Amino acid sequence: MRRRSVARGASPSHWFPPGWRPAAWGPPRRAWCGLFFRHFARLFAIYLAILVTLVLFMLAVRRVGAEEVKTPCDPSKTVCFTTEGWILGQRTWSLGAEPRDLPGSRLQAEAHWKRWRFAGRADATGLPGTYEHGKLETVAAIEAHLAASWDALVLPDRATIGPAVAVGTGTPVESQEGVKIETPKRLTAGVGVRVSWPKGWAYGVVGQHQSLRGVAAVVTWQIKAGDRMANIGTVAIAAGGHYVATIGIAVRFH
Repeated sequence: MRRRSVARGASPSHWFPPGWRPAAWGPPRRAWCGLFFRHFARLFAIYLAILVTLVLFMLAVRRVGAEEVKTPCDPSKTVCFTTEGWILGQRTWSLGAEPRDLPGSRLQAEAHWKRWRFAGRADATGLPGTYEHGKLETVAAIEAHLAASWDALVLPDRATIGPAVAVGTGTPVESQEGVKIETPKRLTAGVGVRVSWPKGWAYGVVGQHQSLRGVAAVVTWQIKAGDRMANIGTVAIAAGGHYVATIGIAVRFH
């Protein structure tokens, strides 16, 4: 069979079926890359945060199981692990969306060494966003967060305060006819301070919130109301009075 010649510099379009010319490969490839970084990168961040939390959780369980006599851990001498699991009822508010009550849960772990703290948590919570028609709604979502802080100041009664950095992201688990909500940003992140005391902790950072446009201030806390109960919440405020708030009562199961 004779080999068909192609002039130098010409595109061999006759080698391919209609619509499969090399020139038509560029846009789909770029669109595929954009789809990957838009969706899979966020899921990877969620899985990474959950994985870190689970690893810290398993290390803490293993350490506690190996100790015959329970003694207070001293972070000045070794790495101290703490883990907690919570089930909670919560309500999420957002400007322009109807408040929604959702059941939730939290699995969190922290590694404390000297003055350094590294924490991770996975939350089942509410996340505001918009569908294609543009109406703001709150749906059930899974969030994962990582944080690092340094106890710059140690106060009486084991209270501490210091700089902190935090990053997290969420993905909805609800949809309407297969369509999921869109959020203005992919991440919640910021730089600020961490405060802790025997009955709880709180982070206050300035950066961005996944459900808000522009710069936002984000405060998240966990305050114990007893041995097995706590108040857990997050409030974010951005320019223009836009806000997102989730507050709930939690019961500890671990």
